This record gives sequence, structure tokens and C-alpha cells, in this order.
Amino acid sequence: MKRTLQKVGTVVCFMMVITALGAQEAEVPEQTAQKERCSIGISAEANMNSPEKAGMGSGLYALFLLPDGVKTGRFQLGLKALYTYGFYNYHMLGSMLLVRWNYDFNRPQTTDSGLFIQAEGGINLGWDGQKDAAKPFVYGLGNIAIGYRHPFNRFFIEPYVYIGYPALFGGGFSMGVRL
Repeated sequence: MKRTLQKVGTVVCFMMVITALGAQEAEVPEQTAQKERCSIGISAEANMNSPEKAGMGSGLYALFLLPDGVKTGRFQLGLKALYTYGFYNYHMLGSMLLVRWNYDFNRPQTTDSGLFIQAEGGINLGWDGQKDAAKPFVYGLGNIAIGYRHPFNRFFIEPYVYIGYPALFGGGFSMGVRL
């Protein structure tokens, strides 16, 4: 448990350093922001994926901005991989397909920032860490998340919360770079 907390602390410190660096960059012109079509990031979260205790997790994801097709907001498609550990004995590795709708109240058609609603679907691989020869179990995964992406020029941070299956609920913090 102590080692897991150290890893989570390292990830959070790394996110804070990247965010601070992004805040110090010069302002990006609006025309450049239009060319930023994808984003990659890392996340740290806590969720209730274990029947006994809450779990901590970290992951990677990538999102791709779709061409304009609606008058309000922007749509994105993406992929996400997340590893969570239930502190007691449950380990889970999930891979998900994401569909996200963004709406920035200040610039409704220009960026991938602002309020977002996200649907996630995929598969989860889980195993019992207390048994040496435990067979992994595979099951479906589905979540609905809501959050807010705050841009710092090319960098971003985004807190989020979600409900779904197999983690009944959870919340986290992501950060990354817009490319």
C-alpha cells in the first residue's frame, strides 16, 4: 500500500510540474488552437471497483477531435487504458473506447476545452492478487463521466467524476498536452 501511494504521489507531482510549465508559456493565438486536433494525457483516480475498499488507479489516454458537425460544442473519440489496485487484493486493467462532447461557454465552437460529458465502453481484466495462480476474469465495462477541461495554452488539466460498471463510482484528475 505504501508503494502504491508513493507512485500516486509521484504522478500527481509530475502533473503539477507540467501544469506549471504550461501556465508560463506565451498565449497561443486562436488560429493555432484550431489546428490542435488531438490530445494525450495521464490520469490518477480513486474508484469503488472492489467490494471491500476503494481503489486507486492511473492510466493513459488519447483523444482525437472530430470535424465540426454540431453548432454547440465539439465531439472527440479516444482510447484509454487504466490500471487500478484495490489495496486489499483486487487488480484491474481496463481498456476503453471514449466518446466525448465538449462545450466551452466562452468559445463554444473553437476548442476541445470546457465542460464535457463522456461515455466509456470496453473490457476489464481483473485478478485476485492474494492467490498465486489466480486466473484472470474478463468482463464488460461502461461508464458515464462528467468533468471540466481547463486549458493552459497547449497543456490542460481536467477533474472528473463518473458512475458505471464495474466501478460503481469514481473520480480523478487528468493532465496532458494538446497536439
